[in-house]
Amino acid sequence: MKTQYKMSRESIKSVIITYLDKNPKLEEALQIALENRFIDLPSMLTRYNSRTEYMNLLSAKTVEELDKNLVELTKNELSYIYNLLPQPYENFFKFFLAFYDLDRIHQAIISNKFPNVATTFFNPEYLNVYSHCTKEKTYDCLLQSFIQSIKTSLEVSTPQKIFEEDPSKAFQCIALLVAINYAKHTSNLERLGIAFSHSLKDFLKQITSNLKIDGMLSYMLESSVNHMISIFRSQPSKSTLHEANYVYYKCRDILLFSPQVIDLLTLYLVNRYYEIRVLRYVFPVSWVIK
Repeated sequence: MKTQYKMSRESIKSVIITYLDKNPKLEEALQIALENRFIDLPSMLTRYNSRTEYMNLLSAKTVEELDKNLVELTKNELSYIYNLLPQPYENFFKFFLAFYDLDRIHQAIISNKFPNVATTFFNPEYLNVYSHCTKEKTYDCLLQSFIQSIKTSLEVSTPQKIFEEDPSKAFQCIALLVAINYAKHTSNLERLGIAFSHSLKDFLKQITSNLKIDGMLSYMLESSVNHMISIFRSQPSKSTLHEANYVYYKCRDILLFSPQVIDLLTLYLVNRYYEIRVLRYVFPVSWVIK
């Protein structure tokens, strides 16, 4: 149930920064994974002075139980942060969570099961945002719809809810997140010998236009995508790790020292999106050798 207490912007920023600084940090988990430095789970958690609640992961009897517990911990934390947010940040937050479940939504669409989607993080009440994608059944349609829902969430009309912050830096990060994710998706299809529906260049033009990304930043985005495609092709088994490593550090450089809530909130959501994926990579191996 959503709390009626509304935190000040300064308080919200302090909370977000505190949570970004909690261990095990995404940066540390990425370093371990990319360097193949696997250590046993108890040592992993104690060495990095992990969040107290993460110590509960030690009770898992199977890798599946470990993953389930990790998901629950992440959901609980996301719920806590969401409940502290005033409008319109809460709308931005809840529509951003669709990105966490985009693969599930896509799978439901291509298997003709939509809107019966077993989402993990995204509230299924808002799945109608993606209903028009049942015609195309393409991943790029979902990504375009995600971007539009993010924009719409900040376009409030009542005088009491005017969004006063500039989301342009947050949009730069989101454009990078979406573009690199799409590049990974197309690389996966290419490896399977499957043609994708739109050219990458056309897709980038659409998202930069929608998010009003200017010429120089648009060029940098295209360069980033081309750089990451070469990595995805050369190291497909670690594509998600490389995606996380590239996107998160770029977003951190853009957003971490911003005085705006929207920027820090975007960074937090990107962090936790990648954190659960990287920890899913690190923790099972750590658990197996415990």
